[in-house]
Amino acid sequence: MKNNFILFLLIINLSISLIFCQSTDSSSATNQPSQCSTDIDLLASFSYSSYMDSMKMWMYMGRSPNELGNMEQCLMLPPNVTHYCVYQTSIVMENMTLPYVVGLCFPKSCNTTDDVQSALNRLMMSSLIIAPPGSDTQTHFYTRDPPKKNWTVGAGIVLGFCVLFAILVAIGTSLELIRSYMSKLMMIEESKEFMEGGTTVKLFLSFSLIKNCRAFMFLPESRSFDSLDGVRVLAAIWIVISHTGIFQLFPMSNDMEYFMAKGYKSYAYQAINSSQYAVDLFFMITGFLVSHILLKSLESNKSRNPLFWVIWGWYLANDTQFYLIAPFVLVAYKYRKIYGYILVAILFGISLATSIWISVENNIVYDISVFLTPGANEIYVKPWVRIGPFAFGIALEFIYRMETTKRLYEITLFRYIAYAFSLGLSMFLAYIQYDTYLKTWSPLIVGLYLGFSRTLFPAAISISLLSTFYGHGGYYSKFLKLSCFRYLSKLTFAMYLINPIVIYSYNYSRTSIPHYSVIEHSYQVTSNLVFTILLSIILHLTVEKPFVNLQRILLPTNTKNNNNNKPTNPANKV
Repeated sequence: MKNNFILFLLIINLSISLIFCQSTDSSSATNQPSQCSTDIDLLASFSYSSYMDSMKMWMYMGRSPNELGNMEQCLMLPPNVTHYCVYQTSIVMENMTLPYVVGLCFPKSCNTTDDVQSALNRLMMSSLIIAPPGSDTQTHFYTRDPPKKNWTVGAGIVLGFCVLFAILVAIGTSLELIRSYMSKLMMIEESKEFMEGGTTVKLFLSFSLIKNCRAFMFLPESRSFDSLDGVRVLAAIWIVISHTGIFQLFPMSNDMEYFMAKGYKSYAYQAINSSQYAVDLFFMITGFLVSHILLKSLESNKSRNPLFWVIWGWYLANDTQFYLIAPFVLVAYKYRKIYGYILVAILFGISLATSIWISVENNIVYDISVFLTPGANEIYVKPWVRIGPFAFGIALEFIYRMETTKRLYEITLFRYIAYAFSLGLSMFLAYIQYDTYLKTWSPLIVGLYLGFSRTLFPAAISISLLSTFYGHGGYYSKFLKLSCFRYLSKLTFAMYLINPIVIYSYNYSRTSIPHYSVIEHSYQVTSNLVFTILLSIILHLTVEKPFVNLQRILLPTNTKNNNNNKPTNPANKV
């Protein structure tokens, strides 16, 4: 019995020993460094692959946040040795979430995000790299011969539309050339009959580059509102300048601390912060012109169904739902003027109330991070917060039609007071937010500021513009009516749409992180503006203008009485 008990204890002891050994072996196998970790240790000692390869890898990789290294040189190393990685993450510093990227020339074995994060941790312990892993990480790997990427559905659709428009432009331009050549070979009467063509031919001719270029180069005689062309162009340029600064510096820059300390606090940079008013100017101009045109139409077509003007106004261009509201306000004004003013006041009240409510509800503070805070989208782009400038544009037409306003602007002293007040109020609204980096505004103040200023800034500019509408303004009027502005004003809608694509295309093709300086920013603005204008001309001639031509064919209007004694656009001659 005693021998059996001893035997039992020996068996238990042996079993425990075997289990312990297996556990130790398993733990040792688990704790063995991965191939990536081994290669990183070799890289740290300049002994990975070869001393020269290791040295080049260190030369071609970024060492700290927002350093991209040299991708092209990294990929010139043997493909079985290394590849290029872009590590993207976010870290929390001083209660702010800061995104950053770093370009790494790492061993081929480091081919997952976990591998890269582990490698960064190992290298940070030896201070060879200072790029702490964070949250929301993503890693992109690049090789010398990258695999072919399949086209996405969206890209295929865009390409299809581009090909379609290219075909239509080619057909329309070819028809224009054929008609021009054939007209020279025919008699005058036959030529007229041939040149008229059928509806199908006219539809294709809407896309003719020859016809649309003629229309672009044609300038009608001077009109009362030509000064608006200058305002539209300057507002579009203001937007390009602003987008260049905002899209280039955020979410990353390799000298963000310098920018925050010097650039952001400069008076010149305040113009970028105030660029939201450029969009409000567009809304104001739209409201004014739509109101002016529709009121004249209502006066000359009293029996016309107002819903017709809703459709016509919606087609006219600017993809904004404000066009749906304007006819109802104008019909009310036509019925009784006080009703029109009341509706305008209600629209402004909606803009002010929603701005305050969204600001307080989302606890929005007005500083450089305002576009990164919750509710920023609602406070900036939603129609109910931006209806104020459009409503004022409608009111501006009401004011312009008053004889009292015209008589006031006939007085020289009043005009000079109006110019001074216009300049003072616009500069005050643009620069009142300058010291927000020193003292934070409460959400209520932010809501009041945005609610009032978005309407008051266009109103301030309008005070001086009214003078040009009545034929005054001197050099101010002459400047805004320059021929170059009249040409470029035809491109402003296309410029507004195309400039973010131009800026993002460059930013996401850069080989280095943006660096803020006045000279670099100036050159970047200039190049973005040039490319935006060039691409806008193409978009205008091949898409925007053809659709205007199609509208004239499919929705013809009676213009016999309105075209007397006016120069004819040669592009409209068939």
